[in-house]
Amino acid sequence: MQDSPLVPKIADWLYRQALVSADIEETVGGLGERLLAGGIPVCRINVGAMLLHPVLGAVDVTWESRTNTVIAQAVPRHFVTTDGFRNSPFCQMGMHNSRYERYDLTDENDRKKYPILERLAGMDITDYAAFSETFGQSRNLGFASMPPSAEGSYLSYSTKRRSGFEDQELDRLRELSLPFSIALKVAVDKQLTMTLLETYLGKNSGRSVFYGATSRGDGRIIDCVLWYSDLRNSTSLAASMDMTDYLTLINEYYTCTAGAVLEHGGEVLKFIGDGVLAIFPYDPEARPLRDMTNAAVMTAKDALNRKGSLNRQRPEAGLVPIEFGVGLHVGQVKFGNVGTDQRLDMTVIGPAVNEVTRYESMTKELNAPILTSEDFKQSYYGDLKAFGTHDLKGVATAKQVFGVII
Repeated sequence: MQDSPLVPKIADWLYRQALVSADIEETVGGLGERLLAGGIPVCRINVGAMLLHPVLGAVDVTWESRTNTVIAQAVPRHFVTTDGFRNSPFCQMGMHNSRYERYDLTDENDRKKYPILERLAGMDITDYAAFSETFGQSRNLGFASMPPSAEGSYLSYSTKRRSGFEDQELDRLRELSLPFSIALKVAVDKQLTMTLLETYLGKNSGRSVFYGATSRGDGRIIDCVLWYSDLRNSTSLAASMDMTDYLTLINEYYTCTAGAVLEHGGEVLKFIGDGVLAIFPYDPEARPLRDMTNAAVMTAKDALNRKGSLNRQRPEAGLVPIEFGVGLHVGQVKFGNVGTDQRLDMTVIGPAVNEVTRYESMTKELNAPILTSEDFKQSYYGDLKAFGTHDLKGVATAKQVFGVII
């Protein structure tokens, strides 16, 4: 096996996977298939990597030879701080800057060291070898009390061979640790970049930027149902409240509004001050307009229900209630890059944007929590209450206003 070209060929393939930013599932599955075809009896590969992400703490990928399937999952950040995560080989390797661990699962003492080893032994796995490579970062992860060296790749191989891995096989697996880690880092960085762009710009807009819509003036026209909410009395609240309490209020307001939008299939385009501008794009095939208007109404009702639940609790803590209205409209928006060559912003323009904000601003005047336009009414199959014709600031002609019946 010493003269075998297997490892150089797999290493070359891993480097090419990194060059094309291949998804980690594809790389892990391909690695397992190549090792097994090359005569190394790997029955399971498990991969882990820590993430610097506001919600996610790690990525976990597992390939099994029996089904030739790959299962990838994002580990929530809060789970990384639990005993279940800490009591694992990968976590302990990261904590102690260990680059190699091996456990004989036919030995009772070895398999009892971690719950995962006992579970693998129950699957007739006899040998477990783990390798790690640091990404060389000096920054702290900022959670889970993990040292900087923990930011790296973790890779374990398991076998069901009665005698376990041979030393030469482990040497080959060790040689592949670095090229695999490079492929993993590229894949993780790609995933993290995509996720962060989607988090800050919205799912579709984040993808557009990731795949090249980065020049000033880049953008697209979107046919959509527009959804806008605005926190009431925000200026006076900001001036009168403790900053921590005010930030808590803002985040709870966003949970009510933006959270409801995302859970109903909409896209949050912009936080405008303390306003939330969202859209429900429509097309005749996958997202019919009538269904999108209904989704927007149900989102607004859900946001109000969330607000009601919070407001029942806030007085007990000595906090002021959250109040907001919602405006709904149907129209087109242009979403694209504006700014300078050095500093760009993704923003939304178009008459429909101005108009939907005006319907929201009327909610307090008309004492109606959800107001819509006539264009919206024509595409909505539910009942609406007519509030007559009104002049809207910045809109050339008077508009009929309708309210959603709660």
